[in-house]
Amino acid sequence: MAYIESGGIRQVPLIQDSAVGLAWRSDVEIGNVLAIPSVVCQTDLVAVTIRGIAEFYAKRLGLQVMELPFKVPAVPIHAIWHKSRERDPAHAWLRTGLKALMARARP
Repeated sequence: MAYIESGGIRQVPLIQDSAVGLAWRSDVEIGNVLAIPSVVCQTDLVAVTIRGIAEFYAKRLGLQVMELPFKVPAVPIHAIWHKSRERDPAHAWLRTGLKALMARARP
């Protein structure tokens, strides 16, 4: 197995995921999530990516979006900031907005 990285091609081992009991193989690693659909539509590869991106490009590029045949654990999302921004009104507004957005996005 190999993946393309700036500076050349690197060998990677087959990854065993004991949580789902499947062996994952990475033939290509892409540094930009927006590039995934264009790579998939030009190859016989499949990809696991963000649903919104997949659905947006599916019709445009003739891709099929499918459910994974197993559960995927939630990925925690954290925000950090410097303590000097704690009382900044603009920063507080942004944090409040992000919290509300994330609360609506949770299933």
